[in-house]
Amino acid sequence: MIVRLSLCVALVTLMFALPDVARSQTLIGPPSGVGLGIFAPNDNRAKQGGDTQLNAELRYSFIGIPLTNSRTLVDLGYEGGRDNGHSTIIPLTIGEYFGDGKIGGSPYVGAGVGGYYFDQSGSSATERIGGYLAAGYRFTIAFFEAKYQVVNDGTGVLLDAGVTF
Repeated sequence: MIVRLSLCVALVTLMFALPDVARSQTLIGPPSGVGLGIFAPNDNRAKQGGDTQLNAELRYSFIGIPLTNSRTLVDLGYEGGRDNGHSTIIPLTIGEYFGDGKIGGSPYVGAGVGGYYFDQSGSSATERIGGYLAAGYRFTIAFFEAKYQVVNDGTGVLLDAGVTF
């Protein structure tokens, strides 16, 4: 239910934001990207997939808060692995990212909330609400990012590298 509601909100937001993306000329980054990295969970249930797991994401960013150098980011991800069992977490989040807008490279910070779908050994599939804090560095077409995700049975650190297009 939570994931379905989050998906509907994200899709409606994108429908209204798409016209603004074409007009947006902020220096903080282009509108789309993909990332790949690792997820290091803190929770024992999530560790059933291993101490270090795969993390992948597809992001779409659009113009953020008016009169600020920010971007709003919708992110669909995958965190999972198999070790003594399995753990799969699929987050659908929306967040706000702030950066200094330097050409050629810029640091940024962000925070977001959203719905998380869980399929883990020893429990039935479920949905939860969680959030994250992020910090990273964006180059012209690439980014490096660290996130700290807080969600029941899925708290941990995510480290990503990706490209924007």
